[in-house]
Amino acid sequence: EYYKNLSAFLKISLILSISSLEVGYCLCQTSAVPVLTIINEFNLPMGVGLAHGLLLGIFPFGGIFGAMLNSYLVRIWKKKYLIYHFRSIFYFIGAVNLIGSGLMQVTNTECIFIGRFLLGVTCGMYPMLAPVMTKELCPASLRPLVGSFFSMGRIVGIVLAFALGVILDVSNVPHYWRIVFIVPLILGMFQTIMVYFFVPQVPGDLFERGED
Repeated sequence: EYYKNLSAFLKISLILSISSLEVGYCLCQTSAVPVLTIINEFNLPMGVGLAHGLLLGIFPFGGIFGAMLNSYLVRIWKKKYLIYHFRSIFYFIGAVNLIGSGLMQVTNTECIFIGRFLLGVTCGMYPMLAPVMTKELCPASLRPLVGSFFSMGRIVGIVLAFALGVILDVSNVPHYWRIVFIVPLILGMFQTIMVYFFVPQVPGDLFERGED
């Protein structure tokens, strides 16, 4: 019974830590593709230095709004489980902006900056949700272990973004930047499905609803 519960707690923690992987990947996503390629494909009316700075900077800038929005939603809804899925809506919209511009070739300035900003908003909401949900669901003895998943997830996300860009570039895959941009949507869809089916509502939410 102990090992059965241990396996369940580790599975829940790994599912929630995918958000951390998304943060690391999205942070370095545009760095995995040459800036000149992005400028040409999205018709950015700016130089390399300014484009690179804005593409990187708008992501953490969105994270500030995500953290503020998350604290506001927690006070209103007080349902971490629902907020976690609400976060996915912003994430999908941001990812679709990048994918729409990549796969559908709707290449314009607004698409990439709106997409990067919204991805930043959702990744700013994650640090206040996933660790708290993990803390409420997992016993105290496992918290140091499962807490390390979130730090590791960011590192894996960064490595994944750069590795994917290098591998696709070396393989001479045409327009490989579109594949790099589609990964966030895949990660988001996978995690949302996993959370819905395998992550229970946290005890605090059930207590406020009067459920056992």
